[in-house]
Amino acid sequence: MGGLRRRINLLVNSLTYRRLTHPTHEFYRGLDDDNFSLSLGILIERTLLFSQGDKMSNFEELKAALKDKWLDYYQINQAWIKVFTTATNSWINTPDGGKRPSSHLILGVATALETQLFMWMSPFCVLSNDSNKLVDALGLNFGPEIELEKREEERAKIQEAEAIPLLPETNPHTEYLNQFRN
Repeated sequence: MGGLRRRINLLVNSLTYRRLTHPTHEFYRGLDDDNFSLSLGILIERTLLFSQGDKMSNFEELKAALKDKWLDYYQINQAWIKVFTTATNSWINTPDGGKRPSSHLILGVATALETQLFMWMSPFCVLSNDSNKLVDALGLNFGPEIELEKREEERAKIQEAEAIPLLPETNPHTEYLNQFRN
């Protein structure tokens, strides 16, 4: 684990000074698949490129924001995405039993939607050239149809809870006085 942290620190330092190191730099050697997601998270959390004003100071916030933005985009554009993905036979099965568009489409949309992500894509791509791993590490490896259904169910439950009028609390003193008023 110490070697991984050292390699991440080297990359963070090179990014901080806007000097991307060459892929043969010692940071990239020996970085295996098991450490890929971990290294992305540590890289984002340790770097100074995310200012506090951006409120993207940690990887989980970035992933949550990306998920919501991707789902909003998919919901609005699903007609053409479905036609395109079906025509190009590029549906990918997801762990939740659904299917998603190709990782290239998702990564392109994600970098357009999340302004902070563009500066990370070069180092991410150096860490792994497998676009499916990048989608997975960013928390976007899910069936958007399934997630949209879940989101609608959650919103319906919230609306239903807000629509139920709350009964006023009973006060024993008020009840006692009401006996004499009636």
